[in-house]
Amino acid sequence: MLGIEPKIIFKGKSPKYKNRFEYKNLRWHTFKQFEAGRMYEIVNEGVFPFIKELNGDASSSFAKYMGDAMFQIPTPLM
Repeated sequence: MLGIEPKIIFKGKSPKYKNRFEYKNLRWHTFKQFEAGRMYEIVNEGVFPFIKELNGDASSSFAKYMGDAMFQIPTPLM
């Protein structure tokens, strides 16, 4: 609409988390089919750390607020 190309941040496999999580598995239509344990693992070890580092700029306000954030869902069944 504005003629600006979007920056694609989800492509192939995640380079940050030892290539464990393919981005296609993070799409809702795929993710919702996983068992609770697999969902928990993906969110705890992949999605949450990714969100904490989303801006990539340690001096940004986002990074400052997310710096101390903790994933506090205790178990997959929760």
